[in-house]
Amino acid sequence: MDKSKKSVTIIVRVSEDTKVELQKLADKDSRKLSDYVRLELEKHIKVRKEG
Repeated sequence: MDKSKKSVTIIVRVSEDTKVELQKLADKDSRKLSDYVRLELEKHIKVRKEG
């Protein structure tokens, strides 16, 4: 198994308001909250690497 593809868990605490807003965005994108957050983090990393 390619170790770069192995998934790990990251625990992040956010306010309830933040979770509600993230959930609204995930729902709008027809994604589970965890998938939405993962994809947004990956986009953020890509932008930071390019910038």
